[in-house]
Amino acid sequence: MEKDIKKVKDYLAHCIESLEKHNFAAVCSGYSPTSDGGRYDRAVQRHARKIVDKLVSLGYIYTTNHGFGCCDWRFEKDFEI
Repeated sequence: MEKDIKKVKDYLAHCIESLEKHNFAAVCSGYSPTSDGGRYDRAVQRHARKIVDKLVSLGYIYTTNHGFGCCDWRFEKDFEI
């Protein structure tokens, strides 16, 4: 369990860093899992909704693509029109 929590926290930190540097981050679930700590990692996918909720609470916005049991959230910084 501790290993999974670390993977999720590390992935969240990676998303925030990517958003600040490149204005892009992706969160996924429902794909064939890996164990490398990336967006297809089993633990990261299992807790994708928590990651999404945290990024939204930090002010980032997203678009989604859901289908056939897979979910994709693509994040960027919010902007004013």
